[in-house]
Amino acid sequence: MALFHTNLKMGCGCLPLQNCAGIPRTCPMQKRNCVLKLDLLILVFGCLSFFTKYLDQSAITNAYVSGMKADLHLHGNQLNYTTIVFWISYCTSMIPACYYLTRTRINVVLPALEAGWGLFTFGCAWAQNVQTIYAMRFFVGLCESCSFTGVIYAIGSWYKPGEIGRRVALFYIAAPLGTMFAGYLQSAAYTNLNHIYGLAGWRNPKLTYTSGFIAFPDVPHRSKPRFLTTAEHDLANSRLTGLTAPSQLKISRDIFKRVLARWHWYIFVAQWTLLNQNAQASGMPFNSYPSAKPDLYSVSRVNTLPTIATAVSVISAVVAGVVADRTGRFDILSLAVSIPTLIGTAMLVVWDVGEHARLAAFIITGSQGGKSI
Repeated sequence: MALFHTNLKMGCGCLPLQNCAGIPRTCPMQKRNCVLKLDLLILVFGCLSFFTKYLDQSAITNAYVSGMKADLHLHGNQLNYTTIVFWISYCTSMIPACYYLTRTRINVVLPALEAGWGLFTFGCAWAQNVQTIYAMRFFVGLCESCSFTGVIYAIGSWYKPGEIGRRVALFYIAAPLGTMFAGYLQSAAYTNLNHIYGLAGWRNPKLTYTSGFIAFPDVPHRSKPRFLTTAEHDLANSRLTGLTAPSQLKISRDIFKRVLARWHWYIFVAQWTLLNQNAQASGMPFNSYPSAKPDLYSVSRVNTLPTIATAVSVISAVVAGVVADRTGRFDILSLAVSIPTLIGTAMLVVWDVGEHARLAAFIITGSQGGKSI
């Protein structure tokens, strides 16, 4: 605990960190330190949580090509069914779970779900049949359903509009980084941990993170975070006066009327749906593509090759987040990152462009990471 306080003080006194956080140099030191503390309290837990979620999601595919298929005698569409079971649980519980977050302490609910997520994820490592995998993935989806939106809710509750872009970018890149590390870890596990401690290599990289109980803050109006002083908590609240929406919602006809009567909801949902359906070639499709060509790519190569597209996604998201905070122009950013994504997608639609060009197409579609800001 004392060490965490020391790290907070060191981080808050570091000018380069404050500059990276987008805090104006003219801002009083007390406010700068307060924002840096919030960054450490929210983003450390949030990024590690998101990182492990995508590490786990990617690990299923990586594990499938690294021994799970043979060990559990998987066949047909059973890998797809594990994904379907996860998303059924995730999608059906998301809205109730997110509504519940507005009514109770998120610094208790999110870490508790994180602990449950870790237990069920860890259970996959000892699965002896596909039915156990189905059950574990169902409960993993249940525990994960409000993880992403919960952290975004916390970020939106503690920061000004001009501070949110780069923080969402930092939070977002934890996902592709999780994908990258899943590939590297699975490759290392397959090479170095196969049948160590009685476990095949694909069973070893199951990780969790539960220290949010210690540091992660609730929304500002409900309670003072453990590592903020009373003065800092008051300052954090005063900076947001008139800039953010109320952090507690009440279900009423007025909410549905305000949301459904505006064009914003329809355009956003349509755009996001099209993005996820058409611009995700750098994700699961790229993860699966090398494994379909065992004559060209080794198991280690299958796990690591898609991480190149992930690196492109990380760079795209960071640049977009910084530019969004500085300019406030999200429309131009969306157009800019759409161009390479469309080029890569068009090459994949044509398909008969040669092996190297196909790999290049998968890689440049990673630029879609900038759209998540």
